[in-house]
Amino acid sequence: MNMPHDANVSRDAGGEKTLQKVDVKALLEHLPVAAYACDRDGLITYYNQYAEQVWGRRPKLNDPADRYCGAHRHYLADGTPVPHTECWIAQALRENKALLGKEIIIEQPDGKRLAVLAHANPIHSEAGELVGAVNIIVDITERKSALLACQQAEAALRNSEERFREVMGTVEQVFWRARPDLSEILYVNPAYERIWGRSCESLYRSPLSWAQAIHPDDRKRVLQAALAQATMNSYQEEYRITRPDGTMRWIRDRGFPVHDENGNVVRLTGVAEDITERKRLEEQLRQAQKMEAIGQLAGGVAHDFNNLLTIITGFSEVILLQLAQDSPYRSSLLEVCKAGERAASLTRQLLAFSRKQIIAPEILNLNTLVGETEKMLHRLIGEDITLVSVMAPDLHAIKADPGQIEQILMNLAVNARDAMPRGGKLTTETANVILDESYSVIRSEVRPGPYVMLAVSDTGCGMDKDLQARIFEPFFTTKGPGQGTGLGLATVYGIVKQAGGYIYVYSEPDTGTTFKIYLPSMAEQADYISSGAASPQAMRGCETVLLVEDDDNVRAVARHVLEACGYVVLEADSGEDALKVLQEHVGPIHLVISDVVMPTMNGPALAEYVAKQWPHTKFLFVSGYTDDAVVRNGVLRADVNFLQKPFSPRNLARKVREILDAKPLENRN
Repeated sequence: MNMPHDANVSRDAGGEKTLQKVDVKALLEHLPVAAYACDRDGLITYYNQYAEQVWGRRPKLNDPADRYCGAHRHYLADGTPVPHTECWIAQALRENKALLGKEIIIEQPDGKRLAVLAHANPIHSEAGELVGAVNIIVDITERKSALLACQQAEAALRNSEERFREVMGTVEQVFWRARPDLSEILYVNPAYERIWGRSCESLYRSPLSWAQAIHPDDRKRVLQAALAQATMNSYQEEYRITRPDGTMRWIRDRGFPVHDENGNVVRLTGVAEDITERKRLEEQLRQAQKMEAIGQLAGGVAHDFNNLLTIITGFSEVILLQLAQDSPYRSSLLEVCKAGERAASLTRQLLAFSRKQIIAPEILNLNTLVGETEKMLHRLIGEDITLVSVMAPDLHAIKADPGQIEQILMNLAVNARDAMPRGGKLTTETANVILDESYSVIRSEVRPGPYVMLAVSDTGCGMDKDLQARIFEPFFTTKGPGQGTGLGLATVYGIVKQAGGYIYVYSEPDTGTTFKIYLPSMAEQADYISSGAASPQAMRGCETVLLVEDDDNVRAVARHVLEACGYVVLEADSGEDALKVLQEHVGPIHLVISDVVMPTMNGPALAEYVAKQWPHTKFLFVSGYTDDAVVRNGVLRADVNFLQKPFSPRNLARKVREILDAKPLENRN
């Protein structure tokens, strides 16, 4: 089949119309589309240059092997492969009607695929007989790629918006946008509803409703700062809001102006976050730091008194022993001794609060210890207060100093008694508890794990929040002058902290108070057995004792006590002097009593030398310090004999006898 030629109308020089033949073939050659013709059997009879580019090769004319242009394979738009005999040209010839704008995919011989729009238009003879078809293929690959990219961009935008909505719906911060004069809120995320307790719609309706929730003391300052954003770089404010349920929250709000290309502020944007928990932790930290500073001061003052009290109480008791029963000075000296004991008790309380009291922890059962202390508590609280105990039968053991636990119980009992002047009920309770990760979220200082709880509750007057915040401070008391030192609860606090535990108070005015103490649980089970005091006869001896002390007065007190007990006493005022005495003395020295902190050679260095040269000589450390070579963080090493200043003559005599009667250690450090 040959390509037809059409006529075209033009005008000659005289203006007359003439007919000219149009070269359709030449026209098709320059079309930017693939154009070709085939006969009624699908044999290619003509194609233009662009058709070769679409097919990817040059087909053979009138060749049965290239029927329907076998130079390529094609697929429907959904990727379904179509045989050549079923292609759009065959369909148009078979149905004898035009098939226009069919979207298909052409695959060239090298595998490259093109998206095209295919048109097939049947051609008839003058007699109306079907003789073939003219076919046009328009390459729309780039258009499809651009459309696909646009669709992908739209999908990505939708996904991004969806993710943004998801993120904004779950974050805990309030993100907002507003007009520069705050007359309209352009956007706020759902966190506003969770923090302010008000709907986002209410904020859109009333743009300044967020400010109406601000505490009256903060509102003016915050609004001025917010409105000044239009002329400032940014603003940052912390303020309080009151939610509809009456609860108060702390807010940290930051705002930033957004400028256009001319530098004009077109809107404000910012983020607000709830910092209530952070504020609470900051307050806890400030309180802890204050307590720590007071504790350091209290501990330092207590240490300065140790040597003085040792001298006062020591010499007083030595002189008292030498006075006749009818001496007129005896009563006065007894008052001095009592004052010294009260002063020593005061320093012990200060040391307990500051966690610098020397403790000798042991494995014990809290139920047994509470049971033994109850007899003393009955006498302490009086008959108008009922004492009730609720003890867990399978209570785990703890590691603590028994004397300190007794001190906790007594101090809490006295505190409860004073809160119930008209009588009431005092309840002590023990239980095994697990403080898990969720509890440590509420109490950030708590280390999760198993604990033994000791609770002491009363039905007294209770306390408000302000009072609860100060009850553990030393010297803070609500009692009148001369009725209390304000060290009872401070002592309890220090003991609990030194034992690695936690103490919390729960109270409301007129509803009573509960103190809950959590002490680390031990795997071992143990029963506490209290020890009785040694008799005066059991504290005497005849052994040789070397006394090493750089304070002359303290050394003199100790010498008098030991000599009165029958011991042979050798003296040295330094570690170097002690070594000379040890080397020059003829005969055994059974015990060395040495101060820990001394110039040049301290007590531990002396003890190490003695252990090597005289392995059978025992050693006793004496000190008013609590963080040195023999004591760490107030806890006494198990292999160390230690006596803390201030000590009484009786305590010194008892400790010396105890060490001398003990079996020798197989290995000395």
